[in-house]
Amino acid sequence: MKTLKLTIELLPKGAWNNDFSKTLPKKEWDIVRNFCYKRANHRCQICGFVTDDLDAHEVWEFDIKTKTQSLLDIIALCSKCHGVKHIRNSQRLGY
Repeated sequence: MKTLKLTIELLPKGAWNNDFSKTLPKKEWDIVRNFCYKRANHRCQICGFVTDDLDAHEVWEFDIKTKTQSLLDIIALCSKCHGVKHIRNSQRLGY
């Protein structure tokens, strides 16, 4: 079976609003996200759309048994693909 590039991510409730971008000071988060965009050549890492208006999406792994989450990567996504990744939040916000 072909591996899907665009998947919906449902986060455990304890992970809501607990993202890395809110943990780091803005100046440091800007360094991380700009590195992410440069590494991706300003291209969405799902659909390939090239833009200077990308989002930095945090890829997390969740272990239900130990109730821990681990940051695996930060990837560059266009706003449409990022909206699908967080479909519940997009629906809640009316997108």
